[in-house]
Amino acid sequence: MKSLINEQNSCTFNERLLLHKTQNEQNEHEKFFPVTIKVLKCKRGEGYIDSIVILLVAMLIIALTVKVFPVFVVKNELNTFANELARVAEIEGEIGSKTTTKANELKVIMDLDPDITWSTSGRIQLNTEFNVTVTKGVDIGFFEFGSFPITLTSKATGRSEVYFK
Repeated sequence: MKSLINEQNSCTFNERLLLHKTQNEQNEHEKFFPVTIKVLKCKRGEGYIDSIVILLVAMLIIALTVKVFPVFVVKNELNTFANELARVAEIEGEIGSKTTTKANELKVIMDLDPDITWSTSGRIQLNTEFNVTVTKGVDIGFFEFGSFPITLTSKATGRSEVYFK
């Protein structure tokens, strides 16, 4: 009986009503609902802790997203960088001063300084295939917990559109 009084003092009005049910009402209630009165004991303050834990987990997920998302942006910029260089080489029919000038323009415009590797150099005969590979190191760090350097690589393939006699 003392435990019933202690439970009544620390519970809400609705919970007190559930505790005051007679034995017949409890048995009747158990027939219709699988949850018993024993499970419905007072657990004041539990929702606050659950809310705080959920909030902390959500904030960690958002922080991780904010740190990882820029890597996808850099990868997209590297793809654009490689495609632009390949297109200039296709139009000019050679890898030389014009492709170097375009690479320098793209470095300034995109604020990137990647390593550029060509599969060939000099003049490229009509319909000859070439590749340009652009690489850049990016650091995925999660604040003070660690730094994870990765290398992003983009590759573009093209064919010369110029015929040399």
